[in-house]
Amino acid sequence: DFDTDTVTEPTTLYAKWTAKAEVIINTDVQTYTYDKSAKQFEIKGTSLTGFTVSYKQGETPVINPTNAGTYDVIITRPEDDSYKSYSKTITGGLVINKKDITNAEITLGETLTFDGNEQTQAIASATVDGLTITYDVSGNVNTNAGDYTLTITGNGNFEGTAQKTYTIARKSVEGANVGSFNALTYTGSAQTPVASVTLDGLTATGTWSVVRNVEDVTTFTASGNFTGTIANQSTGMAKATPVVTAPVAADGLIYNGTAQNLATAGSTTGGTMQYSPDNATWSNDVPTGTN
Repeated sequence: DFDTDTVTEPTTLYAKWTAKAEVIINTDVQTYTYDKSAKQFEIKGTSLTGFTVSYKQGETPVINPTNAGTYDVIITRPEDDSYKSYSKTITGGLVINKKDITNAEITLGETLTFDGNEQTQAIASATVDGLTITYDVSGNVNTNAGDYTLTITGNGNFEGTAQKTYTIARKSVEGANVGSFNALTYTGSAQTPVASVTLDGLTATGTWSVVRNVEDVTTFTASGNFTGTIANQSTGMAKATPVVTAPVAADGLIYNGTAQNLATAGSTTGGTMQYSPDNATWSNDVPTGTN
């Protein structure tokens, strides 16, 4: 023991030198996908402990890599009795990929109903695997009633696209104001009435059912951006004024033993002309006589 023994005579000393070993670890790039939790570079390829691992992006130190991106990894370990000190920077050694949103769950905001204006479909939430997505949105602005598809495109820690169908509902004509009908006069034929249907400053599109007689009522059936019906509307059809051509009594008839017309036939519009030889019995046929 050289710390306590006293050398009193010449002594030969022997020394044995053992070189310290190099530290070897796996420096392959380690890749993760963003999930809102911090990621660490795992020391692999050795059973040694005592390593210090730090990160940076460019010249900016990063304490706990969480966001999607590429990080340089700085690994150090002090010298010990068996191993040399270790220091290495792995450029881009830790990669956190953006989260794909293909299977996103999109919840829409308030439903839309046609009002004549351009409207924007709001999104209440967009998530994927429990993560709230940051995104840009397109296709969510429209005017007319119908079914549409909006698309969200991930940004920040997210990438890819996801779609959601939304609807601008047709506006009901319930409670709408019906304007005056166009002037109709009875003709005996079917006629299509015309009257405006308005509500909330909008003029509804649709069709009125045909009418034929003065007492007929019409129904409005909405179409296009509108829905519903308005039934039992009177058109105010006017009665027709008939045009009458009176029958003319036959003159100069001579007995010939056969029935002869006692008058030439008359005519009328908007009705049927009838005849009577005695003002008591009436017929659609021109009266005849033989004797």
